[in-house]
Amino acid sequence: MFWSKTQSLKLLLPVLVAAGVLAVGLNGQAHAKSKRGWLGVGIREMTPSLRDEYELGSRDGLLIIDVAPDSPAEDAGLREDDVILKFNGHDVARAKEFSKMVRNMEPGTEVELLILRNGKERE
Repeated sequence: MFWSKTQSLKLLLPVLVAAGVLAVGLNGQAHAKSKRGWLGVGIREMTPSLRDEYELGSRDGLLIIDVAPDSPAEDAGLREDDVILKFNGHDVARAKEFSKMVRNMEPGTEVELLILRNGKERE
């Protein structure tokens, strides 16, 4: 993780594999065999009630429901209950699309995430 003076959150994706749509990289057995991007978060798509709970209004995002130990997500300080709003400037709403974006990243690529934590956006 790197924090610039503008508090941009940037993650380095290691040579690991994303494991599934709703559990991006939580299957520890698959990691060493692939050279695809991996973040290490379990995610959930927003429902109308979750949008209300997290005060998103009409915006979409993906709720982090789990952070894998020793993962890029943990190293970056991502937490359960953070909401991922953007990935490299792209809005995120669907777990399958997000998982694909992460998997398609070259290992070691810096990415920028816009997250919502405790009602405040963090870039």
